Amino acid sequence: MKDESLIFELKTPVKGAHFLIVKSAYRKAVIDRLVDGVIATLKEYGVTFETIDVHGSLEIPAAIALAEDSDEDFDGYIALGCILKGETIHDEVIAYTAYQALQDMSVNRNLAIGCGILTVNTEAQAIERADPAQQNRGREAALAALQMLGIRQKYGVSVK
Repeated sequence: MKDESLIFELKTPVKGAHFLIVKSAYRKAVIDRLVDGVIATLKEYGVTFETIDVHGSLEIPAAIALAEDSDEDFDGYIALGCILKGETIHDEVIAYTAYQALQDMSVNRNLAIGCGILTVNTEAQAIERADPAQQNRGREAALAALQMLGIRQKYGVSVK
């Protein structure tokens, strides 16, 4: 699905930017599809990237914080995970905690972060959302991070 009507027009150039893609090791088939959407989008905008695997979605914000505090120079981050509904509220706790930590870093540390952590009821829903030929949530996460980087650059906000 390529419904660009929901996608902003990227007006600020981001060529030369370097992103870190942080991805959960859970549900590899889903994550691989998300990564495909992210990589195609970053290449489309001339953005280079590195990837790092973490155990699960809960570890994604910590990995981003560690990378930001390191000597590496990342202009943006993309968080990729898949949280599948279970029999308890564990999935809700993980999702809320991860989303809140990403939002806190985005606001409090001026980071350009695209959230591609899926929260779904079934594996089929996850595949549909992740697949670049369908909902392409990886592309959406990349575009969100690119837009936030463009806004940060527009207003001259630096990090570190």
